[in-house]
Amino acid sequence: MEWLKQMNLKKSFFCLILIFLLIAIILSILVFLGCSKIQQTIAPAISIDIENNKLTSDLETDSNRSINTWYNVLNIIQIALPVIFIIVALLAADIVFYHIKLKQPLAILENGAEKIMRNDLDFTIKKYSDDELGSLCTTFESMRCELLKSKKELWRQVEERKQLNAAFSHDLRNPITVLKGAIKILEKGFLNGKITAQNAQDNLNLIDKYIKRIEIYVKNMNTVQSLEDVQCVLESTNWNTFVEEFYESIHLLVEGTDIDVLINIEKENSIVWIDKAIILNVAENLITNAIRYTKTKIQIDFSLNKNEIILSIQDNGVGFPEKILKHGTEPFIRGEEINRHFEHFGLGLYICQLMCKKHGGVLELQNNFTGALCKAKFYICKKT
Repeated sequence: MEWLKQMNLKKSFFCLILIFLLIAIILSILVFLGCSKIQQTIAPAISIDIENNKLTSDLETDSNRSINTWYNVLNIIQIALPVIFIIVALLAADIVFYHIKLKQPLAILENGAEKIMRNDLDFTIKKYSDDELGSLCTTFESMRCELLKSKKELWRQVEERKQLNAAFSHDLRNPITVLKGAIKILEKGFLNGKITAQNAQDNLNLIDKYIKRIEIYVKNMNTVQSLEDVQCVLESTNWNTFVEEFYESIHLLVEGTDIDVLINIEKENSIVWIDKAIILNVAENLITNAIRYTKTKIQIDFSLNKNEIILSIQDNGVGFPEKILKHGTEPFIRGEEINRHFEHFGLGLYICQLMCKKHGGVLELQNNFTGALCKAKFYICKKT
């Protein structure tokens, strides 16, 4: 009956009606012929009075009356059975049509509708046939796919917003750490009486600079919809001035720790077009990571190389775990916490990689015989 499944509803219903009516007609003809033959067999025993239009028996016997009764019954059968056959044929055609053409597609659609009502879209609506209900199944499947796509997009936006909020919290810690370091220096200076007006002014200027940086960062994060929306804004910057700002940030990040920090910064009297916020953001994240996992020391190299800035941070810790080397730049990937004092979300390396790409560069992670090594590269426009 596969040919019938692929036929449209109107044609298939007509074909079934026609088939069953033909069967009913054939059966009716067979019944009519059968009854006629039986009547012909018993006819010699019956005399028909044409004038009175009634049946009379040659012999008024019970046998003749019985034959007469059967004759009448056969007449009734010849009329009644064809009608019954036609009615049964129509009913049978309806039942077969329902089971072949309607039952399975309707069950598929009903089951699909129930799952969608339960917000379960992880299923497939199969096309049962090539008729109208098959097209409806296809349309239903398309609707399910669109709903699933919309749900995934909504979920992606929610996850993206979670990442953005977590990144926002994560990145605020670094400038706050710098501010705390500056405040501690001021407190120590006031307590031991060694602070000068110039030192105090320098620290106040640094605090003011980082407060403005936080304000800009908060403003930007309120306007972007995802981390990918963060823009790289290049500004003309004196390299030596930027290096001094970079050095101050490192000094304040390691303030109060027992970590030995070796810094190698190449100075050059050049004007470069860079986004200072992005580079400092990456540097502070990587240095904070190194402080978290190193044993005793960190080595930082910061240099200009043709059209790129290279920031290299080496620690003497245990190195990156395998999953960090494979998936470290994906969000929420974390290694084992060595120092439980530092809480983090597994977003630092992801943010660094993203910011490096925004600046036309890349983040490279590797292990060597000393420990973990991070290299952040940023493309620049350089003017001597």
